[in-house]
Amino acid sequence: MGTNLSKCVSCGFAGKLEATSEDESVTVGSHTFTGVIPAERCPKCDEIYTDASDHRAFACHVARALIDAGEVSGSVFRFFRHTLGLTEASLANLLGVSADTVSRWERGQRDVDRLAWATVAGLVFDEIEERPRMRHVLEVMRTPGPPLAKAVRLDGARPTCTSGSR
Repeated sequence: MGTNLSKCVSCGFAGKLEATSEDESVTVGSHTFTGVIPAERCPKCDEIYTDASDHRAFACHVARALIDAGEVSGSVFRFFRHTLGLTEASLANLLGVSADTVSRWERGQRDVDRLAWATVAGLVFDEIEERPRMRHVLEVMRTPGPPLAKAVRLDGARPTCTSGSR
């Protein structure tokens, strides 16, 4: 934790803030997730300060639990989108569907497309691992690069594939 405050915004106290923790709670559909995040407290007025990155880490933890449970619903899909910081329109663009379709999925007016859910879950995993592979693939699908030549030579480091068979 490190809010890097030089003084309390509420009371003006200019001393050292005390390390503490704060309960965090998120409800997604019929599930409520609770946890504890690090915080700092002003010893003069008891104002609590938390870091946005700790809230984001908690949201990713919740998203991971929802992915592992295979919870496919509009509320989960919306939570994933919010966790990724995407608008309906930007997610729709990545998925190649209309923003109205994303909205209908999230409101439960249509069942969430399972492949769309899996794709967004992959985006969440990428976010957790800080490796935007799935987003790269989706962006390339929407805006391809230059076409490959008929003959392509690949030298140097090779990517490794650890599963599957030929």
